[in-house]
Amino acid sequence: MSILIFLQVFIIVCIFIIGALFGSFLSLATYRIPRHEDIVATRSYCPNCKHRLGFFDLIPVLSYIMRGAKCKYCKEKISPRYFLLETINGIIFVILYLFLGYTIKLAIVALVYVLIVLVIGSCIMKSKMTESEKKELEKRLKK
Repeated sequence: MSILIFLQVFIIVCIFIIGALFGSFLSLATYRIPRHEDIVATRSYCPNCKHRLGFFDLIPVLSYIMRGAKCKYCKEKISPRYFLLETINGIIFVILYLFLGYTIKLAIVALVYVLIVLVIGSCIMKSKMTESEKKELEKRLKK
């Protein structure tokens, strides 16, 4: 009986990690899509100092906590948006798993959820762009 409980806890932790990874990707994508930046090939970087982040800087939730919510390189404060999006997505994925089980429905609902968050998040981030960011983007798009 205890092995079944351990297995269920292990699966829930794995589902949380997968959700947090999606949350990390959504943070990146919702920031970069309105700025017409690459979301696949370009490495993650600090939005303040533009330093490329290393492997251990990219561990969802834990990196934020371990670094004290600051960039390892420039020591500037990192927006809690990253931590919140990763954590909330991890929790949402666990809730979806608990309601739908490990089924194809889970994969479909999770995919639809990610796409909706991606679209809404990109629109929100676009509306939060500063005038200087908009002008810089306009210059880059004209080239």
